[in-house]
Amino acid sequence: MLPVHIDKTYSDATEKLAIEFVNAGIEVVYGGGAIGLMGRLADTIIDNGGKIKGIILKFMNEVEWHIKK
Repeated sequence: MLPVHIDKTYSDATEKLAIEFVNAGIEVVYGGGAIGLMGRLADTIIDNGGKIKGIILKFMNEVEWHIKK
């Protein structure tokens, strides 16, 4: 995994947004990566029982940049 520094303000806001999506029953479709804010969004949605669909390029899957949950 690549090292990524994200300001806590953005990380917390992403987690709150993810929980709002789960609570509203919204299925998120995103780029499929596990790094940065999109990875945080996906992890939070999965951890809270929500629905998320990742559409990822083959090379990203091969270098293991995908969500592994």
